[in-house]
Amino acid sequence: MTSHRVLAGARIVLVAHMYSGDWQFMDDSDKTEDDLVAVHYADIVGLDEAVAAVSDLPRGYVAFRPEGGEWLSRQFWSDNRILD
Repeated sequence: MTSHRVLAGARIVLVAHMYSGDWQFMDDSDKTEDDLVAVHYADIVGLDEAVAAVSDLPRGYVAFRPEGGEWLSRQFWSDNRILD
């Protein structure tokens, strides 16, 4: 799942591998359900090759990258809250 903004070239700053096995690739903008689009992983890597660095992210983890930084990952709770 991603947003129309990412498909239009917005920088991916968050990758989530959900407990269900689904993936989310998000930019830093606010989103509504209407903004979301199902997408194939290969299409995302084609837009932003840096995402390949977190392809081994375990289920239940989220990775985020600050401007100019490396990916950082954290586990999140089953209700999707990120653990500190």
